[in-house]
Amino acid sequence: MILLLRLLLILHFLSVIAFTYLGIRSEQNSISLLMNINIYDFFYLCFYLLSLVLLFILNSYGKIFFTLLVIEGVVASFSSPERIITLADLFIFLTYFEGILDGAILVIIYLTPLKKLFKSVKGFL
Repeated sequence: MILLLRLLLILHFLSVIAFTYLGIRSEQNSISLLMNINIYDFFYLCFYLLSLVLLFILNSYGKIFFTLLVIEGVVASFSSPERIITLADLFIFLTYFEGILDGAILVIIYLTPLKKLFKSVKGFL
């Protein structure tokens, strides 16, 4: 089960890289897009990477960070306007694939016997 979790985490990271690459590639001016990264994007990236590393080493804070990032992603997807992407088929596939991986990781860390391997954090998830 640990191997499956780690495989899903690696797949999730690779899908985020592909998703980001397609998003940058579809923009007209990639340089200006990279120059306009705001502080929110930077902190989101830091927490995302931190949550993946902590989940990979079975730290309970990884569960909390990953859950909060998934919830924030759902809220952000409903509150942001829909983007028009020319590479629609692959972009949409990666969007759904990333959502499926999020759900699979959440199920593994909360609903399987693997949840006992995470150290307890009193008062949190």
